[in-house]
Amino acid sequence: MGDIKHGGNIYDTAHEWNVSPYDILDFSANINPLGTPPGLTRYLEDNWQAVLHYPDPGYRRLYEALADYLDVDERYIMLGNGAIDIIYDYMRVMKPQRVLIPSPTFSEYKQAAAVAGAQADIWPMAEGFTVDVDALCAVLSQGRHDMVILCNPNNPTGGLLNRSELIAILDCAKRYDINVLLDETFIEFTDDYPRTSMADVFRCYLNMCIIRAFTKFFAMPGLRLGYCIADARIKEMMSDIQPPWRINAMAALAGVYALNDKEFMMRTRRFVKEQRDLLQYEISAVSKMHVYPSQADFMLLKSLSQHVTADVVQRHLQKYRILVRNASNFDGLNEYYIRVAVRDADSNRRLIKALEDFA
Repeated sequence: MGDIKHGGNIYDTAHEWNVSPYDILDFSANINPLGTPPGLTRYLEDNWQAVLHYPDPGYRRLYEALADYLDVDERYIMLGNGAIDIIYDYMRVMKPQRVLIPSPTFSEYKQAAAVAGAQADIWPMAEGFTVDVDALCAVLSQGRHDMVILCNPNNPTGGLLNRSELIAILDCAKRYDINVLLDETFIEFTDDYPRTSMADVFRCYLNMCIIRAFTKFFAMPGLRLGYCIADARIKEMMSDIQPPWRINAMAALAGVYALNDKEFMMRTRRFVKEQRDLLQYEISAVSKMHVYPSQADFMLLKSLSQHVTADVVQRHLQKYRILVRNASNFDGLNEYYIRVAVRDADSNRRLIKALEDFA
């Protein structure tokens, strides 16, 4: 795992740039630009005594809150220490032999497959980084794979498979007895959520496991709280390999608090869409960058100049203490790709100004 780089590593960057981590304007991590739900910090301060006790091993309040939020029976919900924790545990219990991964996508899928002893087959996406559903189903129908992994919206491209496309893939996978790991970490940012989620049909596809987390939408990467929606059989298998008290007391409290703030959720979707559309327009206008359409809180950019690589762009942005995600280490991408998060209006303007100066 040492060779895999992710966004949000402001500490190494701060050391390299010889600045404070808090002086860096971080566009490399895809975190809700509005931050955590209002009042959360005060709520955790008021309940700090929870750290003096072991967490409830059954996490009853959190499971109840998730069941209500998802409209899914808590028997089919499994908690984890972040989405990555769930991904690795799922691989360990399912023991796939050969995994199909449409790419470019999140690098940890391939790593988790390798740790589980599986062969990971990288399947290039179509032009524009879209998934050709017919072509994908044709590959699955050959019977060489026992698992396929989909990220929706996809990281780093921001592309979204619509419901009919996903149903077609799920039907195909079910027909050939192929497990589907569906990562919906960014689904709550999509314009038409919850209609974009497959949570309401998971009981029709017992071969599907849906991954979610509080990391991105609720801006809690440091608390490490994730969950999955899966058949009770899969949940039991994962429970058997998990140690007790997997989730810390503060994370459990924060999760319950966040799930009760419906107004924050609606405000986030409105804000992210507004800023994403504006950022996409402005970047296209002031720079020689192609911007790929996105339904998430980030977007993928490609430099259209042969002499302007992601490293060149980052060196320029360093003068403004702006950090972006060099996306060249994603399978299927090269040195001309970068990923930028959608942030608040002032931060987005600073990025646009820096790119404009570069152009």
